[in-house]
Amino acid sequence: MSTIQQCVKDLLSIANERQGVKDVLVVADHSKLSQAQKRIEQLLGETKVQHRGHLALVQRVRDQLDRAYNDASADAQLCLDELFDWLDGEHLGRPPAGGRRAQHGNIHIAAAQ
Repeated sequence: MSTIQQCVKDLLSIANERQGVKDVLVVADHSKLSQAQKRIEQLLGETKVQHRGHLALVQRVRDQLDRAYNDASADAQLCLDELFDWLDGEHLGRPPAGGRRAQHGNIHIAAAQ
């Protein structure tokens, strides 16, 4: 398994973690996002020498997460939405889209044009 595939697997695992108490949901969601961000930063640190630029690496991670998005639970999708916004804004130099679900239809329309 490649380092990117392992990272994506770890990110999906983080996003799919279930919390037992509803009152801590907001804190838990922030914690999951923070864990996911740290995992991506770890990947970037591990592969800095192997990859010329981190943009292509981050885009590959984002693309693989995007492919897995529809199979994720609703809670995991919320975490992935926030992660996509963070990746777009912090690493890919794009304005955050405001969540994949809000943009989902536009992705396919834009790709078809």
